[in-house]
Amino acid sequence: MDFRTLDRFAPSLPAWQRYGLAVALSLGVLLLKLLLAEAFEVRTPFVFYTLAVLAAAWYGGVLPGLTATIISTVTAYYFFLLPYGAYYEASSAAVEVLVFLIQSAVVVWFVSLVHQARGHVQRAHASLEDELEGRRHAEGRLRTTVKQLETHVENTPLAVVEFDPEFRITRWNSRAEQIFGWTSEEVLGQSLNGWRWVHPDDHQVAATVDRLRNGETGVFCHNRNYRKDGSLATMDWYNSALHDESGRITSILSIGQDVTERARAEAALRESEQKFRNLADSMPQLVWTARPDGAPDYYNERRREYMGIEERREGEYEWAPVVHPADLARTVKAWQDAVASGGVYEVEHRVHRADGSFRWHLSRGLPVRDDEGNIIRWFGTATDIHEQKRIQQEIEDHRRELQRLNQTLEERVAERTHALERLNRQLEQRNHELEQFAHVTSHDLQEPLRKITSFGDMLEAEYGDRLEGSGRDYLNRMTRAAERMSRLINDILALSRITHRGLPFRDVDLNDTLEGVLSDLEIRLRETNGVVEASRLPVVRADPSQMHLLLLNLIGNALKFHRKEAPPVVKVDAAPAEGGYAITVADNGIGFEEQYLDRIFTPFVRLHGRSAFEGSGIGLATCRRIVERHGGAITARSTPGQGSLFTAYLPEAAESGDALVRRLDVTDA
Repeated sequence: MDFRTLDRFAPSLPAWQRYGLAVALSLGVLLLKLLLAEAFEVRTPFVFYTLAVLAAAWYGGVLPGLTATIISTVTAYYFFLLPYGAYYEASSAAVEVLVFLIQSAVVVWFVSLVHQARGHVQRAHASLEDELEGRRHAEGRLRTTVKQLETHVENTPLAVVEFDPEFRITRWNSRAEQIFGWTSEEVLGQSLNGWRWVHPDDHQVAATVDRLRNGETGVFCHNRNYRKDGSLATMDWYNSALHDESGRITSILSIGQDVTERARAEAALRESEQKFRNLADSMPQLVWTARPDGAPDYYNERRREYMGIEERREGEYEWAPVVHPADLARTVKAWQDAVASGGVYEVEHRVHRADGSFRWHLSRGLPVRDDEGNIIRWFGTATDIHEQKRIQQEIEDHRRELQRLNQTLEERVAERTHALERLNRQLEQRNHELEQFAHVTSHDLQEPLRKITSFGDMLEAEYGDRLEGSGRDYLNRMTRAAERMSRLINDILALSRITHRGLPFRDVDLNDTLEGVLSDLEIRLRETNGVVEASRLPVVRADPSQMHLLLLNLIGNALKFHRKEAPPVVKVDAAPAEGGYAITVADNGIGFEEQYLDRIFTPFVRLHGRSAFEGSGIGLATCRRIVERHGGAITARSTPGQGSLFTAYLPEAAESGDALVRRLDVTDA
């Protein structure tokens, strides 16, 4: 027998306290006996130990009670049975000890039974209390759950409507009031059989009830319901039924979601998609769309013009066979890269037409993204560019041919340039020879002219007073002719020296040049009562002596060709021009017809006779040669009787003709 099982109903004290109590009670009785020996001088000393065993068993349990029994037996035998202080076998003592042991065992057993009975009673009481407490908690949770459920039903964004078996409304939550406009007081008790709430074309009540009666746990239906104001709300309803023990329906619960806006959006989307399809079918390109993962789901009617676009299932197409095998790999890679990166898809490839031909197409696709940037669709087109490719190829062929012709032309130009440079060197040589000839000729011609002039002067000095009539006239005419001839020879020599005998270019302040020119023309200005008005002139890169000669000829001509009735007024001005300056000399002189514009810059050409205006006809030719040497140009505008305007264009950084010739010579060498 396991005595430990008897202690399961003992007081719930620690083991050391229960066993300590047993020892203390047994030793306590011993101490009392020893201290009060006379008072305890009785025949049966185990009476008091029985009380100790009873207390130990009551407060400690069976095992502590037995422990107290053993300790009491040992101490009583030794201290209270004769002979005292020794253990001898005595029949009378053995009987007393045996009686005490039996008595103590009965006491311990009885106490254990009492404890056991009390434990059963306490446990039954506790179990009953726990059951009652559990029921109270369950009822509380049930009430809370019911209350929460009622709150959720009222606050749910879905319409909750409950019907009894006769289809009378027994529940109408606040969301239903918001959607349809009727309050719960207005609709509770209303029967669907006599209330115009469901659209006649969508009335599915009977079919829904039959399905619920047949055991379906939930029946979905989509219908339109009237609102209080007469408008229609599109609803999605989920219906379920509660049954009693016999299987009869006790109530029907319908939970509805207002999908009016979604239905409108879906209708608008269908209309938009139809418009898109109509527009796509009217386009000359092949139009396609694809899902975010890149799978094509639509082609317009142009797909029938191509071979290989097959619809495997509704909304799923196979497009690879339509691409030329040589272009398929790079086409697939371009599409996969675009889908992976979300970038623009663009590729040129050959596409198989329904007539069996392959034509070049430009395929291009763009992703459509939502507000978060996620791709929701791909839109693309395939445009026939075969003619453009053909034209491009022709252009490329022409370009190569043009390059070949340009190369040939460049070679010819190089040859021609070399020939021109050779001719230019020959021309320069001849010009140099001509200049030498002019110099020699002018020297040779000047010598007899000087003699003629000298003899004329001598004749005038010695015989002038005796010459009369025709003799005087002959002498004067001879002298003037010699002077004109001398001036002509000097002008021709100066004209020939402009290109090859000029000074190196440097910065020339035209204001200083103008002052020198006006100083040279001082006498003519006084004779003609002329006026020269000048604005601020620029600094140019030029030959200073030739700039002086240019202004001298232009201003001198303006003073010479003036009207007799008006003194000459000459205006010298300058303005920036493209890459340089425009130097203008304007006068109020006699002017000329602009039809002679090209002739006035030709040497020895005169628009007026020598009797009207003196001169050799080389001045403007000299001006033109000077301006051209500086890389510029000269022109004029004029109106007869009102004056003329001469304009000389000079570059800002001119290169002298001499330097250019020398550079060409070095290059050719």
